[in-house]
Amino acid sequence: MRKHQQKQILEILNTIREAQEAKLYMDCQSGALAIASFIEGIEGEGTETVALLAEYCELIYKSSIGEIGDKPLRRHFFKIENSVNDELKPNKIEVLFLPYQASMFDSFESIYRAAEADPDCDAYVMPIPYYDLNPDKTLGKMYYSGDGYPEDIPITDWQEYDVEKRHPDIIFTHYPYDDTAVNATIHRDFYSKRIHELCELLVHVPYYVSVFDNVNESDAFLPGILYADRSVVQSEELRQIYLGHYQKREKEPGWRETFGKAGDKFVVLGSPKLDKAVNARREDYELPPDWRDKITNPDGSYKKVILYNTHMFIWINNAEQYYQKLNDIFDIFSERDDLILWWRPHPNTELNMRQFRPQLMNEYYSLINGFKNESWGVYDDTPDLHRALVWSDAYYGDWSSLVAMFGVTGKPIVIQNITEEYCGAIDRYFAHPLREASDNAALSNVLDYAVREASDVCFALQEDGTVVGQKEAFRAMAEYPDGTSGAHIYEHVKKQVFA
Repeated sequence: MRKHQQKQILEILNTIREAQEAKLYMDCQSGALAIASFIEGIEGEGTETVALLAEYCELIYKSSIGEIGDKPLRRHFFKIENSVNDELKPNKIEVLFLPYQASMFDSFESIYRAAEADPDCDAYVMPIPYYDLNPDKTLGKMYYSGDGYPEDIPITDWQEYDVEKRHPDIIFTHYPYDDTAVNATIHRDFYSKRIHELCELLVHVPYYVSVFDNVNESDAFLPGILYADRSVVQSEELRQIYLGHYQKREKEPGWRETFGKAGDKFVVLGSPKLDKAVNARREDYELPPDWRDKITNPDGSYKKVILYNTHMFIWINNAEQYYQKLNDIFDIFSERDDLILWWRPHPNTELNMRQFRPQLMNEYYSLINGFKNESWGVYDDTPDLHRALVWSDAYYGDWSSLVAMFGVTGKPIVIQNITEEYCGAIDRYFAHPLREASDNAALSNVLDYAVREASDVCFALQEDGTVVGQKEAFRAMAEYPDGTSGAHIYEHVKKQVFA
């Protein structure tokens, strides 16, 4: 029996009680029979509650012909309510995950694995559609990312699962914007404000990992966080920042009644994205034959692989300079036989480029196609970023969640800027300036440091190629950095449902 089903029974019983007081005996009997049928459909035959309902129907008949008074009915009705609360206590839950892009499913996956392993839980992964937004805020092209998920995870069709009818106990979201974004939106049926009413517990899990302890005030009040019953944060430091923002508004009339108490809403439970990064292994990720050929030396050993991560908004906000930077980077790697550039642009780059810099789309397509055609590097626009993470030896590129995910593995990180590179000091969050101006030879040296040498200029490497102290420093930035965050999230929210 699920909590929502028990609540439905108790609500109908309350209606029957009112009918009983009004001496609407036929209605009482019909309601009791309907509840009995409902219970047997869930629990099967032989429950004490159904037996009590059958006795109640007999008492209703006797009361209707004047054989007994109201007092025996009230006493028996009290027994039925107690039986529903005791015998039909919730012991099953239904959990629904609502990803909108397969590339972001890693923010859910370890939670799903924990839910799926629980014999008392039915877990569903239901990708939802999303849309471009036209300048007038009307819906543009629809996208549906139903492919690209792990092969062992069944995908539920969003047009076949009726959220309102099923009323899952827990819904997990990772899209916080609802109708507040200017460039795209998910299907409006899945806005947080709506689905909050269609479940027992709405849980928001960020699709990113925070590298710094910082939350913009406007981000703290996005709809997906406002309407969530629980919002997962990776550290106590971040929780305190959220609480600080919320304290400014919690005294507004009706705030807590609408959005809940901030002290309950924000829970420190780590990040499933870090679970995936910590637990991922090369043997779990096959390479396409042409990619494997590119990273393999003639003697069968692997070349050093640099994962090049470009972030959409840094690119868009610095468009002309950024294109020059990309061409400089490509010039370096096209001449290196010992290093392979594995380029992975942010999955929403094209969508945002089309929205904010449409005049540069031709140059964008030309750059992408040129990189693919020259065939000296790996171009990766697949949903699974963890294949890139486990097969690469060092990170190079923009600030993003991938920095933290790389950080917990201990592999070297070099952050690019338009005119310079940063790397090295953990205590400075990788903001140690290596040079003041763009210089291809200097950058080439930086990348050599990242994969080959121990250097006081950049960072010290251990024998396994990881940076001294880096893994420990990054894992200290989140709760449950040992790869168990998802299990803790699931257990926490399950307890909330059964409370």
